[in-house]
Amino acid sequence: MRSDSSSEHNQNNNLKVVISLGNFIGKDNSFFDIMKKEQIVEFINTKVKSYGEDPDKRWITTLE
Repeated sequence: MRSDSSSEHNQNNNLKVVISLGNFIGKDNSFFDIMKKEQIVEFINTKVKSYGEDPDKRWITTLE
């Protein structure tokens, strides 16, 4: 990440998402076990908030 001049904030956010994905797939699986885009979509769908929770849809840009 450093080679593309990403900010420290951006690097931290990317690491948080990767850690969260790792927790989602579980300790018995690795990132190499992800073979279909549906597996990633399933993870992203866990981050979607309802209109009642987030009427401004800020979750779309945060995913934390």
